[in-house]
Formats: sequence, C-alpha cells, structure tokens
Amino acid sequence: MSAPATAPKLTPAVAAWADRQTTPGLGLTEALADLHQDWSAGPAANHDEHLRRLGAMNELADALRAATVHAALEAVEAGLPAKEVAATVGSTAATVTKWVKEARAAA
Repeated sequence: MSAPATAPKLTPAVAAWADRQTTPGLGLTEALADLHQDWSAGPAANHDEHLRRLGAMNELADALRAATVHAALEAVEAGLPAKEVAATVGSTAATVTKWVKEARAAA
C-alpha cells in the first residue's frame, strides 16, 4: 500500500476528496458502494462515462489510502505497536514508524 510522501497531507487529502463530492456528508464507505453499483450497472455508454467512472474510482482509492495511513498513525499514537499496525495495513513497521516521525515533526 503506497502512502502520500508526508503525513501532513493525509487528512487534507481526505477532506479535499470529500469537498469535491456532489452529495454533502457522503462517507467513504457509501461512496465506494455507490461507485461499485454504478460500475456494476453495466458497460459505460461512451468513452466519457468510462473516464468519469475511472476518475471517481481513482479519487476514492487515493482518499482511502490517505484515510488508512491516518488511522494507522492514530493507532500508533494510541499505543499499539507499529509492527502490529503495519501487519494490519499490509505495510512494514519501518514504514509506519516513518509516518509517525513525519507526523510528529510536522506538528
């Protein structure tokens, strides 16, 4: 799982994604379900629709990655071992430790 270069960009990445949505307050889970339903409704009618669907999926994937890293940071700050957090998010303890150091340095 790749992560943004620096921890301070994580929360704004999620906020920016949410700000661009047409439905205020739509959560990440609901957006994923909506996009899945849209995608599974059948083939896109034209090239623009294909590109719209792909763009929406890509934005959601970026926001989910950012939210996952943010949640990992919160878990470590709450006292969970970086190794355990890393195993849960499919990363390494060194990467999770790096995220924590970047977040603390930016604070």
